[in-house]
Amino acid sequence: MFDSDIQKFFGVMMALVISAVTLVTSLVVLKRVAGGRRVSVLPPPELDVVNARLDQVDGLEQRVAELEERLDFTERVLSQHRETERLRGV
Repeated sequence: MFDSDIQKFFGVMMALVISAVTLVTSLVVLKRVAGGRRVSVLPPPELDVVNARLDQVDGLEQRVAELEERLDFTERVLSQHRETERLRGV
């Protein structure tokens, strides 16, 4: 009876391992078939619109980063100016 339980356990474990290997192999094959890139569910015209919006977002992110740098610079200049005035006693 003990041997039967061990056989069942190993049978279940082997089935799980084989299933996992099959799943991973299937995913690798699907990725290679897709050329290593994501398969889009959007039609090409809508995908073009999405890509254009993403490009706009990238541009806006760059502009915001530049504005942050300018603001930081302005704050530093103002604080230096205020510190100079404070030391002069004005």
